[in-house]
Amino acid sequence: MRLAIFFLLMGYLGCGGSTSHTDGGSDGGDAGGDNSIRLTAIAVTPTTVELEVGATAQLEAVGTYSDNSTDDITGEVEWIVDPESVVSVTVGRVDALEAGEASVQAYLDYASSNQVTVTVNDPAHYEARGVWVTRWNYSSANDVQAIIDNLAAGGFNQMYFQVRGTADAYYQSSVEPWASGLSGALGRDPGWDPLQTAIDLGHAAGLEVHAWLNTFPCWNCGAALPQSEGIPHVLESHPEWAAADSNGISMIDGCSDGYISLSPGVPGVREHIRLVAEDILRNYDVDGIHLDYIRYPGAQYSHDAVSEAACADAQVQDPDLTWEDWQRRQVNLTVEGVFDTLMTERPDAALSAAVWFIRQNVWGWSAVSEGYHQYYQDPWAWTSGGYIDAVAPMIYFPLTDPPGQRLDFSAMLQDHLSGNSDRYVYAGIHGDYTNFSEIEDEIAAGRELGAKGFIIFAYTYIIDHGFWNDFAQGPLFEEAVPPLLVWR
Repeated sequence: MRLAIFFLLMGYLGCGGSTSHTDGGSDGGDAGGDNSIRLTAIAVTPTTVELEVGATAQLEAVGTYSDNSTDDITGEVEWIVDPESVVSVTVGRVDALEAGEASVQAYLDYASSNQVTVTVNDPAHYEARGVWVTRWNYSSANDVQAIIDNLAAGGFNQMYFQVRGTADAYYQSSVEPWASGLSGALGRDPGWDPLQTAIDLGHAAGLEVHAWLNTFPCWNCGAALPQSEGIPHVLESHPEWAAADSNGISMIDGCSDGYISLSPGVPGVREHIRLVAEDILRNYDVDGIHLDYIRYPGAQYSHDAVSEAACADAQVQDPDLTWEDWQRRQVNLTVEGVFDTLMTERPDAALSAAVWFIRQNVWGWSAVSEGYHQYYQDPWAWTSGGYIDAVAPMIYFPLTDPPGQRLDFSAMLQDHLSGNSDRYVYAGIHGDYTNFSEIEDEIAAGRELGAKGFIIFAYTYIIDHGFWNDFAQGPLFEEAVPPLLVWR
């Protein structure tokens, strides 16, 4: 086969055909001399490629010449593919045509490159199958082992493992104190590292491990303010970073339910969150960072002095800028800062986020909240900007009959898919149904609509209802691997 290709190319190039870089110092005086610089070798990278049908990848061919110089010759070489039914290659661009395996090689003159192996899988082979595991689901390494055993047996391939709740750490952090939920005292070393344990055990079981962070929450409303034995808590160092309501009253003094939130409009807050992500990405072999509560705590927040002044300055430059748009921009900047850090520290990892179930109420449903207006969250901006890999709308509502009624699962998922075409959408599915058929039907609906997977909320509910075997023998019976980040 290779010999036939060789003679084919010789015919294409002609008997004397060759590409060479002529030595400009030659004046032709030596009729028997040959001062041309000839191509001696071709190296193609990457050497292995994995794609799904319909996806593309880029190869690069670098030529080495007899004077040891190199040059990018991707656009000059002839690409030979075997078999041609699996992929096509044009100017180094690989297009996946059908499932299978193909070899690709570059030829030019008398030189041929290394063989590149391209594996093309059916799209059904790629599906995110995740579970949100909260910080309350574990208190020992044995707990983490049991969680992972259950996820693996159930057919899941991702674990979203919560390691930050209220600006505290369920891992060895150089930025924030150890969580009191581990040792009983904020800042006290518990003697084990949940995140490292999860990574070691999860990877051994074939699971991706994503570090799940509550982004802006920093303490419980109504609780005594934190006092750390170790690294100071952010509210100890910067109580002025707390979000404030429309009267300028800090959440430290003005909230009784939920979380005190840090203000996204304070530059120090955004930098602090970026440093938290950087610390994890530098020190742990995570498969991703997962942002939760990546939003304002409500429409009336955050009218802190720093945000008010910064918005006013921005409006001088752009008089058409609204307060809402400025608020959304602060959340966008937070996501972008984490993504840029991830791309620097661990570019193979994914950045994902749990987002509000309704972005905007395009259906005119009564009495519903919108992420875009109530919480200043706009995941469409993140995906179109290219600074997130996946969003998981938390659609904790059932399918309606007939479809499209108020809070219909499919209607909300379809809307998220319509505005996030450049990145993945994973359906956030509630696990607290008494009948597994609802979960199974939602997974099927997500597949039909084009979601790239799903995440179940949460581990606790699967345990409570004993759904592990239902998953394994039902919608997760056929094996799948997490989707490839094809844009990287």
